[in-house]
Amino acid sequence: MIGDQYISSRINTVLYGCSLVVAILKWKDLKHTQAPLREQYLWLFIIFILFALGVNKQLNLQTLLLNVGRHIAQYEGWMGKHRLFQAWFAYTLSGIVRAGLGKLDSDISGKAAL
Repeated sequence: MIGDQYISSRINTVLYGCSLVVAILKWKDLKHTQAPLREQYLWLFIIFILFALGVNKQLNLQTLLLNVGRHIAQYEGWMGKHRLFQAWFAYTLSGIVRAGLGKLDSDISGKAAL
């Protein structure tokens, strides 16, 4: 069965969807009024986060990732060292996000200066 079947989960998903629609309308309004790029990118980021949270709420992707990772660790025999892999994964992911945000900030700052 896909996702959480409780009514509260369905309500949360609907609220994510409603928030997503409002964020898209806000972003379109900002594009239409030619608002600063930084503000437009912020709303694009919010749209992405709301979409990801809504999909994750229904598909329960973190549980899928956990179960697949556990199966691989047991199959390949490194389950005893899974904490090390978790730490590596967290540091790598945070580094990628940090680099991406730094690049986005430098791109926005460079375009704003023109």
